[in-house]
Amino acid sequence: MLIVIFYEKELVILYEEWKAHRKKTGMVSYIKKWKESYLIFKSGFFDANYYLRAYPDVSQELTSGFFYRLSISKIKIFRLIGKAVNHPIRHYVWHGVYEGRNPSVSFDTRYYVENNHDVASENINPFLHYITYGIDEGRKAKSIWGDFEGNSHLLSDQIRIIKESGLFDEDYYLTMNIDVRNAQIDPIEHFCKYGWKEERNPNSSFNTKNYLKKMSELYGEVVNPLYHYILCGNESGFKFSRVNQLVKRDQTIVFIGHEAEATGAPIILLDVIEWFDRHTSYKVKVILLRGGKLIDRYKDVAETLVLNNLKNKNDIKNQIDQFINTENCMLFLNTVASARIFDFINADKYPKVAFIHELEKTLRLFPDETIALKQNVQTIISASSAVTDNLVKNHGFNSEEVTTVFAFINPQHLNLDEKYKIDKRTTLNLPINKKIVFGCGSVYWRKNPKGFIDVAEKIIKNTEHKCEFIWIGEGEELSDCKSIVIKKKLEKDIKFIGPVDNPRDYFSAGDIFMLTSIEDPFPLACLEAAECGLPILCFDEAGGMPLFVEKDAGVVVPYKDYNAMAQAAITLIEDDNSQKLLGKNAREKVLARHTISNSVQKIKKIIDKKLGMQPLVSIIVPNYNHAQYLHERLQSIYNQSFQDIEVILMDDVSSDDSRAILDDYANKYSEITTKLYNSKNSGNVFTQWMNGISASNGELVWIAESDDYCENDFLENVLCAFNDPEVVLSYSNSNIIGSKGQHYNTYDNAAWLTDLNENKWKSDYVISGYKEFQEALAIKCTIPNVSGVVFRKNVAETALQYSFKYKKAGDWIFYAHVVMQGKVSYCAQALNYHRRHDGTVTSKEGDKKGIVEIFEIHKHFVNVFPTSMKIRNSMINFVQKEYNIYFERGSITTPLNELYNFNDIINAPFKIKVALYQHGLNFGKGGAEKILIEKANFLFSKGYEVRIYNKTTVDNPLPYKLNSNIEVIKINKDTDIINHLYNDKPNVIIIFSIGHPDSQIIQKCHEVGVPTILSMHNQPAFFDKSPGLKEHTKALELSDAVVTLLPSFKEHYVNKGIRTKIEVIPNFVCQPEVDGKFNGIPNRKYIFNAGRLVEQKQQELLIDAFANLASDYKDWDLVIAGEGHLRTKLESKIKKYGLSNRVILIGQVDNIGDYYKNCEMFVLSSKFEGFSLAPIEASSFGKPVVVFKDCTPYGETFGVNDIMVRVDEMTPLSLEMTLRELIEGKRFFSKEQVIQFYNEYSPQYIIPKWESLIAEVIKEFNAGKMILL
Repeated sequence: MLIVIFYEKELVILYEEWKAHRKKTGMVSYIKKWKESYLIFKSGFFDANYYLRAYPDVSQELTSGFFYRLSISKIKIFRLIGKAVNHPIRHYVWHGVYEGRNPSVSFDTRYYVENNHDVASENINPFLHYITYGIDEGRKAKSIWGDFEGNSHLLSDQIRIIKESGLFDEDYYLTMNIDVRNAQIDPIEHFCKYGWKEERNPNSSFNTKNYLKKMSELYGEVVNPLYHYILCGNESGFKFSRVNQLVKRDQTIVFIGHEAEATGAPIILLDVIEWFDRHTSYKVKVILLRGGKLIDRYKDVAETLVLNNLKNKNDIKNQIDQFINTENCMLFLNTVASARIFDFINADKYPKVAFIHELEKTLRLFPDETIALKQNVQTIISASSAVTDNLVKNHGFNSEEVTTVFAFINPQHLNLDEKYKIDKRTTLNLPINKKIVFGCGSVYWRKNPKGFIDVAEKIIKNTEHKCEFIWIGEGEELSDCKSIVIKKKLEKDIKFIGPVDNPRDYFSAGDIFMLTSIEDPFPLACLEAAECGLPILCFDEAGGMPLFVEKDAGVVVPYKDYNAMAQAAITLIEDDNSQKLLGKNAREKVLARHTISNSVQKIKKIIDKKLGMQPLVSIIVPNYNHAQYLHERLQSIYNQSFQDIEVILMDDVSSDDSRAILDDYANKYSEITTKLYNSKNSGNVFTQWMNGISASNGELVWIAESDDYCENDFLENVLCAFNDPEVVLSYSNSNIIGSKGQHYNTYDNAAWLTDLNENKWKSDYVISGYKEFQEALAIKCTIPNVSGVVFRKNVAETALQYSFKYKKAGDWIFYAHVVMQGKVSYCAQALNYHRRHDGTVTSKEGDKKGIVEIFEIHKHFVNVFPTSMKIRNSMINFVQKEYNIYFERGSITTPLNELYNFNDIINAPFKIKVALYQHGLNFGKGGAEKILIEKANFLFSKGYEVRIYNKTTVDNPLPYKLNSNIEVIKINKDTDIINHLYNDKPNVIIIFSIGHPDSQIIQKCHEVGVPTILSMHNQPAFFDKSPGLKEHTKALELSDAVVTLLPSFKEHYVNKGIRTKIEVIPNFVCQPEVDGKFNGIPNRKYIFNAGRLVEQKQQELLIDAFANLASDYKDWDLVIAGEGHLRTKLESKIKKYGLSNRVILIGQVDNIGDYYKNCEMFVLSSKFEGFSLAPIEASSFGKPVVVFKDCTPYGETFGVNDIMVRVDEMTPLSLEMTLRELIEGKRFFSKEQVIQFYNEYSPQYIIPKWESLIAEVIKEFNAGKMILL
């Protein structure tokens, strides 16, 4: 310590001595300083932006005074003098260097002087010395880690600057770093001292790890990355690299553990929790009945609630409810003791799985918990066959509900050569020349440590070899065991050393593991010892270990036969070859069968099935004759850090050894692998893509071509973008490699992309697919390799239909159609390796067919998607460059104009621009809002340029999903729309009229020369009784066309004298998506109703009707979806009838398709409707729909056929009688006929009617303008 203090003082003295040179004045010193300033300036190493930001006082000084005024003079010579004198470099050379200021983030003035005595002793600027000599001599410019503890002034500056920047998200940092939150440390101070060194992220958008990597590559050393970014990162070309927030679905697993002690079951549970949290899309939480030594590790991994501090039962129940705080969760119980949780939780509320480790003697200690487990959990995972047998035979568990998943460990992949073993013994102070036999576990009856002593004593007496016996662990019998050893005078040979942090450190230095337990399901210590190459000795019928040991990984001896165990140990002690062979076999078994990656996938599969969940990502591997690359390819897939996956291995009738390799991997990873082999070659790679996609179950798809490979964190990096539900495609930068693995380049540096945009692919981005198309994909295929792409399955199957006719460009047209459905994300890290083979389709620069396909794709784009003249010219420039390359090398001789028709590109009609307007589109979740948004989506999908004008005063989100490529413009008042119309120049605007005054908007549109279509959502009677009738009539007369929903509505307006063009176009209705979150009520049937809980919808009448029949049909329920001001009144009525468990108000739901699909019938109980979507949505699933005969407009809508079931009178009794007839099957309906009825309201039938009207209105409006001219 004295030496360190002396050295630090010496360093300070060195810097102070060097500062004394500042006192030297005179002309020579003055000239020297100007020369130093000039040399530093010429070097380019001085960072002026950093200097001014780091030292605000300097910035203030340099922006005032005489020389500053000179620097902004209109006279050039004065301006040059002012800038030279007032430059930050001059301040540094004259003043800053003596004040300890730094010229850049990469150079520490004090550090350099203090650590270079020759510089300190000379009158030389340290920064200039570093530039001139230090770099070449390899001198360090600063401490790599910034030694903040020794430079408190630097730390305080960083904390201040980061806090002032607003870029540090304290809530995010504390949420992501539970240890910091628990320690109650200031998050910014923690980040500046430790966090960035540990690669923690300061906010959700800043990737510390990637920033440090780039800084290291450029500077050779690193500093606080956020501090660097704030001061100079942006100007230095540094960009935010997004944080990889593992994509998570809305499904939580709540793990229940009995304690957090460092014993087998809690350790296994901790490993399982870590795996699910870090490698899957499940969210995780933990409830522990009591704490223990591992509690901090649990809290580091997941949000954890410990119950042992809570005494009151009601308090515990409330705490658990608040902690879980989600309906989308399941409970995962670990050990039978954790079944005590059922004292505090509604067991019927959540699905449950239990992982049971205990055998009979232990179960007898927990009789109540065993009974609770059997009563409440129907899905059991057991840790060994012995556990399974015991649960089934002795406790009556259903064998079909119990699945064995053998215990497992997280392998440490140790180096086990002889030198390592000797080094370990030396480090741990273990004897070099003795045989070491280990035991391990809690020191209590079940582990039988006293039996370990007895067996050890027998071995010592019966072998001449020197041995040492070591037990690792602590427990209630520890002092007894030590006393026995002393009494037997064996303390030099048998040692109880207590707990250690990592028993495998000891096992790897040992020779044999001796398991003397009298009851042990599948002890982890044995698996850890086996991984370290130790043969296992164990008793038969004492648990699951004999199934592991068998005859090749150790020796199994009769139950509690100490003599037999001693003899087996002596045999191995005296036969090194047998000992090493059995140990080798034990290690191989562990790594093949008992690693966490294998076993937890089995657990995940059970959980997935219980929850009806599918893997998030389907990985499709289409292979044809790539056997030589398959190992590298498949290893990079199965070793992905993200493991919520399924793998579909495909082969297109390869003639090499591909199938044998694929089979090996399919067998090894059987839990997540499916084989899809062709009997006949498909002849088209895109057919294989479609086959794989059709067979996939995941929400996301990754097509991993069989000759490529990737980094192990490819998925982790690319998937984080899908946390945004609007992202439909995410891809990474790729390395370009050759057939033998030679590295050529990365695509962000390749001319294929940089010719289009030099910087676009240098940084991560997320943009609309429409913009990605306009900037890149419209011109050429800027996603060079599908192996670097992940996309949403629900948009892929339609998009892929366009690819089959192409040999080379099918992927290009596929990407274009996918991205037009949402956003695109790009990761600039080169995580994929794209193999280019000489003389193959993907590596030849092109031929005649290539140019023809480019033309066909371009032609498709201009005819299907909005493409400006600028884009079309870029298309032509691109194809001309490509053609010239081919022509010059002689691969094409045909003239370009015979392969590529320029006129078809340039003269293709431009797509129509359609605007849609509504007052209060984001006010609520109604039918009009749904129709507008869906209409916008469909028009965009048909190639129209679409914008939405929303007159609103609030910033609420839209109530339904809008394609993110469609811009929504907020309008505060009617006059605001003028400028937008001038800028956007729509060809037509569709105004959705829902009762607000629209005439002024129509007038503004006409002022700009935009025709209008007034789309009526309500029936005319609504306006006839409204004070706004006059305004409504004016809007009808001003419009260029009016759309009504029914012929009677049109007739009403005609009779009122409206002479505007009126068309009848019903609302189209999309079949709601079915996502499988709700699969019906087990063993029950239900009637479904959906709508706002208001008087018009008459749910009260429906409840009355159901109450009258409920007692006669006890397996029927009523489910009502929707919210409204009548909810409390309806709940009271339901309670009064005693039907709280049978009439269910589910509120607003996002998965209404699930409820339509699983209901028996749909009832619309409304007094009247404009044009309710719900009955037609229900009909899309072929369900009978019940409506009142007098509820307009359904008599007209449905005609006189039996498509809908009509109720004669609007009374509970009449509705009750109709429902009884349907329940008893007395009213017949045709499901096929109902679906056929729906088809007449489908988008495919209705949207073309709108397209025809839009074209007519534009044509007539333009013709009218021509007449006026």
